[in-house]
Amino acid sequence: MKQVNNKYYNKKYFDFQSSSPDFSKKIKKEDFHKKYFEIASLLPLKADDHICDYGCGTGDLSFLLNLIYKSKITSIDYSPDAINICKDKLSLFKKNTYSGCKIVFLNKNNENIPNLKKIKAVYFCDVFEHLYPKEIKFIIDKISKWGNPYLVVHTDNNFYLKYVNPIIILITLLTNKTNIKEIKRHKIFNKKRHINLTNPKKLSQEMKKNGYELISLNYPKITKKIIKVQLGSLSKFSFLVNFCYFFLNYFPQFSPSFYAIYKKI
Repeated sequence: MKQVNNKYYNKKYFDFQSSSPDFSKKIKKEDFHKKYFEIASLLPLKADDHICDYGCGTGDLSFLLNLIYKSKITSIDYSPDAINICKDKLSLFKKNTYSGCKIVFLNKNNENIPNLKKIKAVYFCDVFEHLYPKEIKFIIDKISKWGNPYLVVHTDNNFYLKYVNPIIILITLLTNKTNIKEIKRHKIFNKKRHINLTNPKKLSQEMKKNGYELISLNYPKITKKIIKVQLGSLSKFSFLVNFCYFFLNYFPQFSPSFYAIYKKI
């Protein structure tokens, strides 16, 4: 089955992308990235629920879900480096934060997805943009047999990437905050990995073909702090920060990402 080569998701990639808390000391819920907090709050879970974090990466969502709900979690990723990082974190997490942690990390690809049972929900956080449509269909067909779980998705919003991000890139060029070479390098980096960019309407249509209907759609809460992170060096221009803040609050459909919950029809 065609998929992005897992060599692109090595330790170097995760070290660059990660914003993990310090697992060498006791961790609080507030230490995790905002997106994990937002996606973790979408479904009410209980301690006796069994959930799956599919494409878990370095495991931060798994640890936060376990910290909040004490649920049993099976976390899956096809990157050996990702799972090694998760297992190192797990040892520290049990030692410094929560000894009763119930997380199992599995290095599995789409061809050997485990047969899980009575799964309450499957989380795909920053995963769908890395999967070809046929992969998504294959995975959904498999996990739909796990007990009819909710599918909870966080992914990039192509409306933002097509209509908002080019304006930001143009401004960074005009203000000499970047250059053509750097833009091309970033574009090549993403093109190898982000092979399935979508938007809420398009994804819901595709999910309906796979037998799932949208039951909830949310956008990240927009704050000026978040805007400044998105703008990077441009955040020193207060007029630009204010414009983006008001624009995205009035037109959330152009937010950089979105959250969606699907249930089998």
